[in-house]
Parts: sequence; structure tokens; C-alpha cells
Amino acid sequence: ELWAETDKPNELIEELNKHFETYEITKKEVERCKKVWISSEVMATDNVEAMVSSLINDIIEYGEIKINKSEYIRNMKYDKLLKIKDKLELANSATLIIKGKEE
Repeated sequence: ELWAETDKPNELIEELNKHFETYEITKKEVERCKKVWISSEVMATDNVEAMVSSLINDIIEYGEIKINKSEYIRNMKYDKLLKIKDKLELANSATLIIKGKEE
């Protein structure tokens, strides 16, 4: 899921697709992302709205509430993530463009 705001959505989509087709992620980047993600999960526990949102996302994405999400994130393997990345089909995507009311 990606959210963006731009006056030129088609150009942005084209550039993002080019980027994702050629992007190579390193193990160091994955480990950094995992630490940031875990930190975000911990910080969310201080905010009721963020916790509710996290629980709803768990149900939508996993069909259940992940009790120990930090451990789940920590156990993600770099090699498995690379295999998933290689199987991504960018053609299988949906784009929603919302235009503001013109004044």
C-alpha cells in the first residue's frame, strides 16, 4: 500500500513502477526497516487510535490479531523477502486517483 499526493499522478505511477522494477534491497536495509517497524509498533501502544487501527489491519491482512507482532517482524528472513519481491507482479495493481473539487 502506498499513498502519495501529486498534481501529476500518471507520471508518479510510471516513475514508481520503474523504481520498483529495478530496486535491489540490501540485507542491511531490511534489518533497518524491521527495527523501524518494531519501533512503530511499540509506539502505537501509547495511542488508542493507532492500536485500534493496528488491530483492524491485522484482521484484514492476516485474518487474526497478531499477539506478538514484534517477534513476527523480527523473525522475517531476508532470503524469503527477496523471493517474495521477485514474485511481485506490478501489473497486478490498483490505483485510486482522487481529485479535489475545483474552485
